[in-house]
Amino acid sequence: MYSMKKIILASSSVRRKALLNQIGLSVETIKPEIDEKLNPRLKSRGNAEQLSFIKASAVAMKLKTDNLKVNKS
Repeated sequence: MYSMKKIILASSSVRRKALLNQIGLSVETIKPEIDEKLNPRLKSRGNAEQLSFIKASAVAMKLKTDNLKVNKS
């Protein structure tokens, strides 16, 4: 039997959650409570990757888990 893992979106973006719901994914959103300052030494992609990892780590700490997966496209 196939079992779907729980997807947690480390974001408070209503639009992002709606887009994932449109393709059939059920997600829970948790606001990461971080400072989203950009690193001027990084390009856009580097900032996006760095912030996504920081957000995911912050939410993992809130949930008290080390079972963290950050998917890169």
